[in-house]
Amino acid sequence: MSYEDFLIRYDGRHAEWVDGDVIVPLPISDRHDAVSTFLTTILSIFVQSRGLGRVLIAPFQMKLGPTGPGREPEVMFVARGRLDRVLRTRLAGPADVAIEIISPDSIERDRPDKYAEYEATGVPESGPATPSPSRVRVVSRRGQ
Repeated sequence: MSYEDFLIRYDGRHAEWVDGDVIVPLPISDRHDAVSTFLTTILSIFVQSRGLGRVLIAPFQMKLGPTGPGREPEVMFVARGRLDRVLRTRLAGPADVAIEIISPDSIERDRPDKYAEYEATGVPESGPATPSPSRVRVVSRRGQ
């Protein structure tokens, strides 16, 4: 399926496009939702209070180059100087920060594939948020 066909068929739905294939993730858990909400809220308050740019959340698509994949990190930050890349349905190019919330069903896909793609396509900072019952661990890919 072409990326253009994907945009038409999956508009507004939580799905990713990789090499012509569509990946529809399983529904998220309540813990995943809580972590996503927490990170989005904290980052949004910080970014908005300082006029730094914009925070975007899934299912907003991040299209990594003309032939690259279309991924949906749970939380993204786009710096003020790059806001022209925020389109109606997607971010045209890499975010400045991309955070993936890792769950047991996504660890095999997210760890090796997404972070390699993010690094190869110019996402300056990306890392997993790994929720556990008592804490949330966020690691920069530079700190791994």
